[in-house]
Amino acid sequence: MRVFHFKNWTPTSDLPSPPQSLIFLMMRLQEIRKSSDSKVIMISCSDGYSASGVFVCLMRVAAEIHLTRTVDVYRTVQSMRFDRPQFVTSQAQYNYLNEAAIVYFKMLQLEEQKKKKEEEKKQAKRIKDAETEESELGGAKERKEIDTMKHGSSSVDDT
Repeated sequence: MRVFHFKNWTPTSDLPSPPQSLIFLMMRLQEIRKSSDSKVIMISCSDGYSASGVFVCLMRVAAEIHLTRTVDVYRTVQSMRFDRPQFVTSQAQYNYLNEAAIVYFKMLQLEEQKKKKEEEKKQAKRIKDAETEESELGGAKERKEIDTMKHGSSSVDDT
């Protein structure tokens, strides 16, 4: 069992700022979850619902973004509150989740752009390597043809 204590969110503070801090915690937990035999994550806060509710909702928002590339924070909150009415009870929490969803979506877009550029660089290198290999092979063929022209046929007959 691993325990994480998110110190940027105390019982007296409303919400952690900036949203990236909570997003990074969520992403770290997802990494650990993927690499672990246990897929269970337990989330708790001092009152059992305020901070936990926002964090669980953020995780659901992130999952929705990954699956559909869209998100409806209102519906996600509504869905969660059906089972857990004490989750996400203030306008500030709702606004925070909207802001966090936008930040998370932009982070994913930047990551995708970075991967795309890396893939384009790899592809350009493969093309360049193939062209270099082709020109080297072509150069060897040209040298053989020149040698053949200088010395006659490529096979020598001593008879």
